[in-house]
Amino acid sequence: MMTKGEIAVILKNLRKMSGLTQQQLADLMGRSQQVIGHWETGYSQPDISTLLELFELYDKSIDETFLNRQPVTLDNDYNRFKEEVTKQLRLMRLEIERLKQ
Repeated sequence: MMTKGEIAVILKNLRKMSGLTQQQLADLMGRSQQVIGHWETGYSQPDISTLLELFELYDKSIDETFLNRQPVTLDNDYNRFKEEVTKQLRLMRLEIERLKQ
């Protein structure tokens, strides 16, 4: 089961990835900015119908996001990219060394 904090991080990261501010999201949903802030800090959580509305707005699947247990974040995407580039560079260095011999 996910903690309130994990859910809060997911909600905050999805909003940021969508390019919305808390106020813009609040305006779209007819809520206050304070409510959005509470969701994103784990102080409170949206009910299931609001959660469905959020995921529809973000064009994301609840199943993929929550069952994956790995929040979709810019940091995660960057780290995966960095790991792949590092791996490729390592392989290229090995190939260069092999060719030198």
